[in-house]
Amino acid sequence: MSEILFKYAKLANRSVLQKLFKQYPEENAVIALNNLLASKPIESVTEQDVQEIEQKYRVNLQREFHLNLEEFYAVYFNHYLRHGCIDTDAKKVLSNLRRILRLSEDSIRTLQIKIGERVYRQKHEEAVADGTFTNEKKISLNTLAMDIGLPDDISRKISEEVRIACIKKFVAEIVEDQRLSPQEDRKLQQMAKNLEVDLSYTPETKQQLNKLRLYWALENETLPEVKTSISLYKNEICHLIIPGVAWCEMRTVRTHVSTVGYSTSIRIAKGIYLRSTSHKPRSYSTEQLKQLDRGTLYLTSKRILVTGTHKSYNIRLEKILEFDPYKDGIEIRKDAGRNVFLMFSEQLDIICIMLGRLLEG
Repeated sequence: MSEILFKYAKLANRSVLQKLFKQYPEENAVIALNNLLASKPIESVTEQDVQEIEQKYRVNLQREFHLNLEEFYAVYFNHYLRHGCIDTDAKKVLSNLRRILRLSEDSIRTLQIKIGERVYRQKHEEAVADGTFTNEKKISLNTLAMDIGLPDDISRKISEEVRIACIKKFVAEIVEDQRLSPQEDRKLQQMAKNLEVDLSYTPETKQQLNKLRLYWALENETLPEVKTSISLYKNEICHLIIPGVAWCEMRTVRTHVSTVGYSTSIRIAKGIYLRSTSHKPRSYSTEQLKQLDRGTLYLTSKRILVTGTHKSYNIRLEKILEFDPYKDGIEIRKDAGRNVFLMFSEQLDIICIMLGRLLEG
């Protein structure tokens, strides 16, 4: 016997006039049908039971409450879909429900596709969530599509959309993490193969993933060694070269003001004026960031070196307390002397990762 899915509902009260003329609220016909379906299994409900409701309430359910009838059918159809494939018993229940509600095949087909698309997509998402798409899963989903009556073109479209979305979700997680390890890279390739998805990226996405691979390598593998013509210390290795870097430091700038206050002039003779204010020289000082030089930056295993136009500047790594990155450069805080601001924009992310790793030892 089928499971009863409906619950009893209270009928609407009749108005005085309805009682006088022995009438009933029309909406009670739908409530009575609900209570009928809640009273016994669907297999036991007959067309005669439904006709008696129509006669009592003087309505044509098919014409006046067609959407409600479709909703009764949809409840059972959705229930069976969410609890697995529609077996023989379920098909009998749905067939009898369609018959007693007098729903057309077109109505049933439209309902099944509308409900089925949503359920099929959900089941498909659950099936590929682990990045696999085995033959067993394919057979199960194909069976579900046939039970629903889902056209092949719709089921194929949903399948493709779900599998691509699964790959995109994994890529989004990688981008959010800002790193792409070799293990994740292999997993991505294997997922694409399992889900039969062609890994084609936009140029922007491809460039971003390559950068995330580089970030991971800079943090976990041996730092790159760059050949340079400058003189290095013994066992010193150059890791990065950035041209066009400005060496800036805070400098005190004194500003002079010759007079203060309001001033007026009185003409006492031709070409001679008497000023009403007294001369009170004043000055004040401010700290301003000043560019001292510009040249090429070399990040080595022992120091930061900038070969400027006027001279070369060194900051040994052991003298660096910390550094703060900005969109137009990095500020180096040292254990002694003035802090230094290196102003540039190219490869700012790269030097921050490499310098952070070098300072960690």
